[in-house]
Amino acid sequence: VRVAGDYVELPFCTGLMERAAASGVMAANDILAELGAGPEPIRGIPQRGLLAGLRSGRRVSPR
Repeated sequence: VRVAGDYVELPFCTGLMERAAASGVMAANDILAELGAGPEPIRGIPQRGLLAGLRSGRRVSPR
């Protein structure tokens, strides 16, 4: 079972619509990996600047 949508927590900062799209691509990539196909890249903006480490009002340490 794969879950995607704007309510899914992701390992990077996103807005609601972006989170829904990115989690959908991540779920599709999981299925593609099971089938032996290559993943679809997830593109986004660089996570840098004054608010880069913030998520839901709390500080997230960079990985």
